[in-house]
Amino acid sequence: GPLPPNNLHRVLRFDTGFYEMSFDVALASLFVAPGQAALLPFDVGGGILRAATVQGSDFAECVGPADSDVIVGGPPVRVVRQGRYFAHYWVGGLTCSGVLASMEVRAWPDCFELHLVFDSSASAAFVGQLQGTEVEAVGSNYTEASYCVRCPTPSSCGLERVGPTSGCCPLGANMCGAGPTQPCEPSDMAITTTTTITTTSTTTASDT
Repeated sequence: GPLPPNNLHRVLRFDTGFYEMSFDVALASLFVAPGQAALLPFDVGGGILRAATVQGSDFAECVGPADSDVIVGGPPVRVVRQGRYFAHYWVGGLTCSGVLASMEVRAWPDCFELHLVFDSSASAAFVGQLQGTEVEAVGSNYTEASYCVRCPTPSSCGLERVGPTSGCCPLGANMCGAGPTQPCEPSDMAITTTTTITTTSTTTASDT
């Protein structure tokens, strides 16, 4: 059927009680702030993650399809699964310094995942900054950036980096392009880093 109206604006937006997030298809960039951190200055309370590829000692950012390349109905965005507590989108037509790529965005009330899949051999990357901390996730042909919001106290929320601890594909068997082929098991996923910020909110937030 027809694509949802927000596709015409090139932005997918996810707002929950734990974070506010939007993915810009044209920029291949994710903007996110955990919970009440959205009320703080952007460089403190939130951040940006950009899809990219490695070129020498630097990164070349990915871009979405140009307006002239978009068919009637909006950019190549597809709903994979969507329900009350889960949304899964596939975004195609990305170009990373000449390398074709696609992305998958998966979101839960308190967690989100980004997956960058290259059609050919190249170094895939997510780069940016979250809550004042530099982010650099690099992989061969495929990479992911996954985070969960944790609020240990009503006034302190943070993003915890989660991800596979072994060379497996979180999307399923053979779903990571030229990257890992074996599917991840629940035991393969673990928290790897934690960043915490202090908010002025008096609203109690708890894990789900």
